[in-house]
Amino acid sequence: NFRSLELTITVLLPYDRPPTEQEVKKLATRLRTALPVSDEEFGILLRHLHTKLSIQMDTGVALVAAHTPWLNALKQRFDATIEIRPRRDFAMIAVQGPNARARVWQVLPEIRADTDSMKPFNGALFDAGKSEFMVARTGYTGEDGFEVVLPAARAEALWNQLAAAGVKPCGLGARDTLRLEAGMNLYGQDMDESISPLDAGLAWTVDLQNERDFIGKPSLVKHGRTWQFAGLILTEKGGVLRGHQKIATSAGEGEITSGTFSPSLNQSIALARIPPGVDIGALVHVAVRDKQLAAKVVKLPFVRNGKVLVDQSPETA
Repeated sequence: NFRSLELTITVLLPYDRPPTEQEVKKLATRLRTALPVSDEEFGILLRHLHTKLSIQMDTGVALVAAHTPWLNALKQRFDATIEIRPRRDFAMIAVQGPNARARVWQVLPEIRADTDSMKPFNGALFDAGKSEFMVARTGYTGEDGFEVVLPAARAEALWNQLAAAGVKPCGLGARDTLRLEAGMNLYGQDMDESISPLDAGLAWTVDLQNERDFIGKPSLVKHGRTWQFAGLILTEKGGVLRGHQKIATSAGEGEITSGTFSPSLNQSIALARIPPGVDIGALVHVAVRDKQLAAKVVKLPFVRNGKVLVDQSPETA
């Protein structure tokens, strides 16, 4: 469900100062990074991964058609030459879990030397005859592993080799449960162009203290954070937490953005936007059909690398 866009920028967007040596080193070493792209009104247009200095954006298929016009508009605004080329010749296979890297090394032993000590959110490019492929220590599950971006013509063969090595296919429903346990946003549910990164638990992706300007910064500074993004654990039986259910808190009404039953916690969990000032550990009530069920506010994530990180007891702080 991902599609690659290749951006070739021949005129960089203007900044009010050149990058520092530290920033250049950080960009060169942090090869693959997850970031939101904001529009003028600060909403999150898409979640992308950029690679090196020639940018490859791996985004949801449905978002390519929706946001290519926005990227094209930047060309005129900044008088830049930006070539946008959909890369339908690329495929991505994500291998995730505690044994994921070992399974990939079993199939691709030639990459081990360069990926054994690779840190999360970093990646490396490898030659494969007349083409190349990328291996990054990234994913959308909260587990360790690799994402392999390779020529689409080679994807079926790699998939079959990984299956022979013991890697099991994972459906989107299972993937959604994993990303929710890991506290990761899903575009269209937890974030979209109407939601500020500050209200989606993504404040770490925007630097408002730096004097450098960026698209959407004035609106972010003007509006600030208006919601708190947190996790909920249902502490009362009688239903399952789902998106759009209303939440009654001591500071006003909130809303669930994503919800499911967590196999790791054996409880129903949710991501939610609630009013600022509601403490972690506080008791709230969620409208589930005709009931008001009790839930506990917790700090995200619920689970990371297979380990439960939240207090599951029904007692409040």
